[in-house]
This record gives sequence, structure tokens and C-alpha cells, in this order.
Amino acid sequence: MMPFGTVMQPVKTRKSLARCPLPWQRPPVSTPLIFKTPRTVPRTGDDSAARGLGRFVWRMTGWHQPVVCAVAILTALLNLIPIELQRRITNEAVETQDIPALFWLGGIYVAVLLVHQAVKFCLNMYQMWLSESAVIYMRGHLFSLYTGTLDAAEQAAGSGRAVSIMGPEVDKLAGFTGEAVSGACANGAMQNVV
Repeated sequence: MMPFGTVMQPVKTRKSLARCPLPWQRPPVSTPLIFKTPRTVPRTGDDSAARGLGRFVWRMTGWHQPVVCAVAILTALLNLIPIELQRRITNEAVETQDIPALFWLGGIYVAVLLVHQAVKFCLNMYQMWLSESAVIYMRGHLFSLYTGTLDAAEQAAGSGRAVSIMGPEVDKLAGFTGEAVSGACANGAMQNVV
């Protein structure tokens, strides 16, 4: 008999482990977020590396990159509106002591801040969605290439070399794919406006 309060754990056999899908093969967890599933990157048919960093970014993000750039530019431009509103509040409402104008401009200021933060949140979600999609694709692709080159003895040993090499490098490169071009677009928009 088992003592009270202990829970029996299911025994994992070789057969049950073989049925367990790999992390990138599991169905996505249902969440109420905008981007529920990762972007599927189409396969090219060959296993060669991309010819350059720009082509790699385009391959991982595709036509989502111009959209995320447009949202980044919109965020950068929305960043300037509160500064103009602060000037108008000071010049028009405070100096003339116009209380209704102060409340009106203050309400517009709060609304613009809320819209700016919502657009900024959507931009970050979009960038992270592209980055995480690239991480999932690259890990799956590299894992399939890596396991195809191992012999049976090395596969059985499971030394963990692949994970220690793939983890940090893939995360850095995939994080770059989601933010690089849109960050440059936002900086360019800010410099041209200011």
C-alpha cells in the first residue's frame, strides 16, 4: 500500500517516449493572443545556408517584414504627438487659464498615450511572433540535419552537444530577424521627422 497523499506517476517506457512529439511538432497551446501559431516557413528543398543575412531575414519573415516596418514607423510617429500636445497644453490652456481647453487637451493626451502604448504592444507582439517562428523553424531544421549525420551509438548516448550549441546561437539570430529591419525603419523615420 502507498502512503496517503502520494500520487502514482505514469511509467515512461521506450514505446510511450517514441509517441511523444518533439517540442516543435506538438500542437500549439490554445491562447487568447493574436498570433496563436508560429508562422510556417516554406522549405526550399535544399539544406544549404542562406546566401546572406538579408536573404535569411526575408526567408524567415517574408511579407510580414514590410508590415512590421510600417507598424514600427507608426509607433515612431506616435511617439512625437505627446510632445506637441504638451506644448499646446502649456501654451494654450495653462497660459490663458482656459479650464475647458485644459480638460479637452488633457483627455486627448491620455487617449494618444493609450493608443501609442497599444500600437507599441502590437509591434512587440508581432516582432516576437516572427522571432519565435524563426526559432522553431531553425531548431527543427538543425535538429533534423544533426540527427541525420549521427550514427546509432551517438544518438543513443545523447550527449547534449547539439542543445548546448543550438540554443544560444539560434535565439540570437532569430531575435534579430524579428527586430532588425523594423528597428532601422523606426530610427530612420524618427531622424527624418526630427
